[in-house]
Amino acid sequence: MSLFWRVADKLLQLRSYRPTLYSATEWDRQFQNGRWDYLENVEELAHHSVIAGYFNRFSAEKSLLDVGCGVGVLGGLLPAGSRYVGVDISSAAIERARLLPQPGANFYVSDAETYVTQEKFGAIVFNESLYYFRNPIETMLRLATALQPSGVIIASMYATPNTKHLWHSIGVAFSTLDEVIVENSRGTRWRIRLLGPARP
Repeated sequence: MSLFWRVADKLLQLRSYRPTLYSATEWDRQFQNGRWDYLENVEELAHHSVIAGYFNRFSAEKSLLDVGCGVGVLGGLLPAGSRYVGVDISSAAIERARLLPQPGANFYVSDAETYVTQEKFGAIVFNESLYYFRNPIETMLRLATALQPSGVIIASMYATPNTKHLWHSIGVAFSTLDEVIVENSRGTRWRIRLLGPARP
């Protein structure tokens, strides 16, 4: 990654962006205690469906890397025959994800900020995961090298004051192909962006 983007990532830290940081042990405890079970509820379906729709329309090879996949909920919404790889820091989450009947799916326990893959994907998804990274832009740029030439990135975050600066930095780093805002019956709002290649 260029010096320019390293500086941009550090500037993000100075613009009131404050990541929520948990250890792998804490993530395991939360998944084991059911803290994240609601992600499988119908109230979460709309924004997951937008992500799946972007994938279905724009991933020519139908292969997806889900960064911070949790228990792999997104994999169940993808078209049959899709290649789905999920990565999460929580071994408890990945253990549950591996129990799902998802042909062609693979799950790995890894910190997304250090994860390395030799595979190429038609799409990379950051679904509600970016605000848990110390260096989100650096992580996105590094993993973007795993995209196929026509690949896309799909990012989703629920709306909080903390995400405003993060979305701005994402817009500087990547071209935006489309964007949608989804609101559920509880008033929770998500911004989902379809992103093209990293800017030079």
